[in-house]
Amino acid sequence: MVNILNYKSENFIISSYQKGKEIVLFFLSRNNTISTDKLPKTADTIEQVLPSVFNTTCYNDQGKCFKDEIKNTETAHLLEHLIIEFMVQKEKMRGNKITIKALTSWNWNKNPFGSFKITIKAPQVAKRSFKDSFNASISLMEKIFNQANGQPKQTVH
Repeated sequence: MVNILNYKSENFIISSYQKGKEIVLFFLSRNNTISTDKLPKTADTIEQVLPSVFNTTCYNDQGKCFKDEIKNTETAHLLEHLIIEFMVQKEKMRGNKITIKALTSWNWNKNPFGSFKITIKAPQVAKRSFKDSFNASISLMEKIFNQANGQPKQTVH
């Protein structure tokens, strides 16, 4: 298990590591914002920055496309799709067409409320795009969170 990236802000904490062929992230909401229904500008902001994420395949219990799912989904699920789409776009610019699979899960009987696990299974070639995709996704998530609570980004170290 190799630690990759960590991030901490007023809104959430994320740690990530690589385990074999998987990248695993642990996401913890620091302000109990666990769903995008509490982040009303989510779709508009994503439309401006990364509209291609709306076309990603999403497997969910209701069978919704991601454009509909984004209105009321777990914040970690949103992060999952953002990271994947940024990775796919970065590899596309390098001439690689890739498929990435991921899963967002949680167990609040065992782990703290607002904590999620995101497991990403990507081809080895795509892993070189992870750091940039992680950072771009964090930036976009902070923008979305801060629009909802009217605060400037405050990174805690």
